[in-house]
Amino acid sequence: MKNQSIENESLIEELDLMRQRLAILEQREAEFRFLAENMGDVAFMVDMELRTTYVSPSIEKVLGYTVKERIAQKSDEQLTPKSQKLVFETLIAELELEKMEGSDKNRSFTLELEYYHKDGSIKCLETYVRGMRDSNGNLTGFYGLSRDITSRKKAEEELLSQSEFNRLVIENASRGICVCHEIQEFPQLHFTVWNKYMTMITGYSMEEINRLGWYQSMYPDPAVQKQAITRMQSMRAGNDILGEEWEIVRADGQKRQLLITTRHMTGSKDKPYILGVMNDITERKLAEQEMRTKEEQHRMFLESLPIGLYRNTPGTEGRFIMINTALARLHGFDSIEEFFNRDVKNLYFDSAKRKEISAELVEKGFVSEKEVMLKKKDGTPFWASITARAIRDHEGKVMYFDGSVTDITDRKKMEEEIIALSIIDQLSGLNNRRGFLSLAEQQLKLSSRNKTGTLLFFADLDSLKWINDNLGHEEGDKALIEAATVLKDTFRTSDIIARLGGDEYAVLAVNMTEADSEIINARLKHLIDKQNYQENRKYTLSISVGCSYYDPDNPCSLDELIARADKLMYEQKQKNKNRFGQMISI
Repeated sequence: MKNQSIENESLIEELDLMRQRLAILEQREAEFRFLAENMGDVAFMVDMELRTTYVSPSIEKVLGYTVKERIAQKSDEQLTPKSQKLVFETLIAELELEKMEGSDKNRSFTLELEYYHKDGSIKCLETYVRGMRDSNGNLTGFYGLSRDITSRKKAEEELLSQSEFNRLVIENASRGICVCHEIQEFPQLHFTVWNKYMTMITGYSMEEINRLGWYQSMYPDPAVQKQAITRMQSMRAGNDILGEEWEIVRADGQKRQLLITTRHMTGSKDKPYILGVMNDITERKLAEQEMRTKEEQHRMFLESLPIGLYRNTPGTEGRFIMINTALARLHGFDSIEEFFNRDVKNLYFDSAKRKEISAELVEKGFVSEKEVMLKKKDGTPFWASITARAIRDHEGKVMYFDGSVTDITDRKKMEEEIIALSIIDQLSGLNNRRGFLSLAEQQLKLSSRNKTGTLLFFADLDSLKWINDNLGHEEGDKALIEAATVLKDTFRTSDIIARLGGDEYAVLAVNMTEADSEIINARLKHLIDKQNYQENRKYTLSISVGCSYYDPDNPCSLDELIARADKLMYEQKQKNKNRFGQMISI
């Protein structure tokens, strides 16, 4: 009995361990599927009989079929006969390699295949393939990524069919294009076309590559040079290079991965030449390398994007389940570990916004480009745009929120600057008419609500036309700026000062009594006199002013207030055109 009990306990522990491992595998599989389902390329898995066992939802965007339709198709319903043949030949070659002792179990290959689109058209997809293996290392099927290169292939075919190239198009193409001719000292080649992209990816100009030699320059390793020359000899025999991957060394010593297609062709007067099309796939190869394990796939998804990505629990508080480094750095944290245990709501400048967004996600299922104020580790606020969706279980219950966060602080700042430009008079730096009317309307509402008086001054710079006609418009601008400066010195920073246009100014002085107009009148007159006492002046500064009073107990519109002040200003202007007249308040 005792031994039986020990065996049972051991069995229970083993079952618990298996459950834990299964949970980890399920979590990693979910993360992998999330990555696959959100990528633009088509991810797929097939068994040894080439039956599709998995395909990502992007198949519908690329080839028009739903996932269910694709899995139900046979290989001859997916591929053209030409591509079926290539796949079967490649599969046979792979199985032969599999039998060889010491073969590379991590090998992969890339094929350019023609697929049937649901609409009947044919699409060309560049397909990266890798073997799937069981725990014993036995080959059980294949998985990979397919990228639509139909447009690229069409462009290449059009280029290859032409005898004369438009040099401007070639020079500015988004991939490397070169044309070379054999010379007597084979394997050296003489290049006659070498576009900007070729110079960018190799670091060599056409003159440099012709002088230094193509294989000596880009393949400094003697062993690789030998391989390149052998491949060139094979191409001369009619075996073109169709989408082969080669590693070159740039002029600066940096290694780059290129996808190379070359054709041995015959030009005018039966003169042979070689046409090459090259694409820098270094970044793609790095991504493929990172995808070799599920954990690397997960890390690539999180770390390669410059925007913050997260998965967190629903509810007001919110706890992170998954984040990337970009999100941590966005909030001013040095590492994911330091940031991970923070409550989501505490990252909002206003925690109520978290509650609002959470409720909207539960109700609608998504939010798109929601602009909110978040805060950094030190409490500094910053503007962010949040796009998120609610992930539900089979019963419709929200399990978590998946989303992205983008820092839009610079954009918001730019918007504020644009708004400021639309309400600021560029010459004087005061508010313009639009800015004044908007701010004054708001201030009158506050005055009415708070039962505080307000004075509106309507001013006109006298003799501006005389200054412009006799002293020039530059001097006229100086007079307008001088008048603006006097007004700013007369009134408080809390008052709303504006140049309405031409020689007209307006000021809304807040929290004022009707009697305060006399004090302001005296201050303004003093500052004008002070300006006129300066030596070497070309004109006498004179400003005519009218003032109206806003009584909160007997309110009126802004237009009416301006009309009253304007009328008084005009009356004063008629009485004395050269001196500041007596202020009359209403």
